[in-house]
Amino acid sequence: MSGRCVVCRQKSLEDALLHSGQFKEALQAVLDWLYKVEPQLGDDQLVHGDTDTVASLREEHAVSHHTHTRLSVCLSVITCRF
Repeated sequence: MSGRCVVCRQKSLEDALLHSGQFKEALQAVLDWLYKVEPQLGDDQLVHGDTDTVASLREEHAVSHHTHTRLSVCLSVITCRF
């Protein structure tokens, strides 16, 4: 194996390690978020009928959905690199 091939292989391995670290960080961020919101995802929660409560719950849902979408996109971008 020539010196150039060794350097190229080493660079490829270093890049793979870097991407692996980024994947682990992104995955950990998703897991942290999931553990944080998981208790709120139960179907057995009562929803009161007043309009202020419903509006507040819809807003919370929109924020959670936006965060989930953003994290999903980040994760899919990272997984596509592998």
